[in-house]
Amino acid sequence: MCTLQPLDGSSIWAPRLGTHPSCTSPVFDAAAAAKIGRRCAEDPTSLDVDLSRLASDGGGGTGCPHFESVCHFDVARVGSISFDVEMRQCGDVWACPLWMSPRAWRPPQHA
Repeated sequence: MCTLQPLDGSSIWAPRLGTHPSCTSPVFDAAAAAKIGRRCAEDPTSLDVDLSRLASDGGGGTGCPHFESVCHFDVARVGSISFDVEMRQCGDVWACPLWMSPRAWRPPQHA
């Protein structure tokens, strides 16, 4: 059972605002990000992103939400990664539940 609550200081997740190279949709502002991003009260590592929270206010419900974790890890030591996802009424949505980027990302990443 998950009791949703706003993301707060006890969550490992926070919205990242601004432009994103892979997205041409409108960028969410802080108020919109706060509306769509939630976590389970029972699990500070959880993240619940629901664009319908914007649509119900007449705000559309489309865009490119981007949330980042404060957690860092050595990707060379990762043995496996798993996640649970539930998607409804998403049409032709493109989603990347986990996007790993180095701290010192510098393009180009390949020759």
